Amino acid sequence: MKRDDLFKWIDGFLEVERFRDYSPIGLQVEGNPEVTKVALGVSAHLGLINDAAGWGAQALLVHHGFFWPGESQVLRGWRKNRIKALLDADISLGGYHLPLDAHLSVGNNACLADLMGIPTDNRRLFAKAKGAEIGILGHYDAPRPAREVTQLLTKSFGPRTIAFTEGCPEMIRTVGIVSGGGAPYFEEARAAGAELFLTGEAREPTMAEARETGVHFVAAGHYNTERLGIMALGERIKEEFGVEVKFFEHPNPV
Repeated sequence: MKRDDLFKWIDGFLEVERFRDYSPIGLQVEGNPEVTKVALGVSAHLGLINDAAGWGAQALLVHHGFFWPGESQVLRGWRKNRIKALLDADISLGGYHLPLDAHLSVGNNACLADLMGIPTDNRRLFAKAKGAEIGILGHYDAPRPAREVTQLLTKSFGPRTIAFTEGCPEMIRTVGIVSGGGAPYFEEARAAGAELFLTGEAREPTMAEARETGVHFVAAGHYNTERLGIMALGERIKEEFGVEVKFFEHPNPV
């Protein structure tokens, strides 16, 4: 298929026009105009780019692309090496950050809600970033044991999962979800009625805040909570266009 048709479809599917983001949305580095293989990953680092090139991909889609505010715009050292690897392999790079957090079917937070078994009819968006709501506030049809939910998350994401549950209710119904670095939304989720909050990373004050407010807090890893969306997007691309799609795992404990 044509590269431009691929990115036009993704931009429309994710409704990127609704978002202002921290880095450019969509096509960030232009490569081969023809695409038969689409590589996927969480962050556009050299190891992932080399994997995509070795597989023969013409496009690489990630959640964390290039050109973030506050970073140097000078292409030297590791920044140059990443760009050079893309250009040498003629690979197009697409970055979808906030749109891929917020999407109600393939978004990171929607995928996490699916994993937790929260019915789709019981969900709404909350937690604004750059003016657009990106998180999900959802509830179970009936209260569930908090221990059961935290055990599910620990089993899914591994022993590095952090769960602050002391002094919190044994049964929960309402859950707030903001993937990645979503800890700053903990208070908003609590105010909206969440009894459990799931994100990627904890902050130093989080443990005390969870204890004192009586809200369970689970941090399952920034990488872990932001890998599901790009994988789900890849499956939709495969169904829509019939191109080869492959996710490259680069586990990150953070």
